[in-house]
Amino acid sequence: VAPLPQPRLEHGAGRRRRHQECFQQLLPGCEIFLDVDDLKNIGELEAYIGRSQVVLCFLSRGYLRSTNCLREIRAALEMGKPLVLVHEADPDKGGGTLAELRSECPEELRADIFDAGWPMVV
Repeated sequence: VAPLPQPRLEHGAGRRRRHQECFQQLLPGCEIFLDVDDLKNIGELEAYIGRSQVVLCFLSRGYLRSTNCLREIRAALEMGKPLVLVHEADPDKGGGTLAELRSECPEELRADIFDAGWPMVV
């Protein structure tokens, strides 16, 4: 029996190292890609999404206004990659209400991100 390919997760901005350690404990053998730490060339962003199995979107203030974060989401949606939304609700940690974060999202992406039934954790 051939071994299964290692899962790869795309991880957006946030408390990077703590999240990475938690995922590695929960999903042993899983390769975690941290865009801000592991991406050597921003031009390769979509290629990394292509190699990912799941894309975690850490919804915080400004995330959905970031050009590169939107590139990640658009690429994931175009490639049919599943999203997992992580809602940072605490304003002291850069979060906001879901309504506030949704209002930051470009209108053409709102339904694809917020109304598509993706799993969401707070």
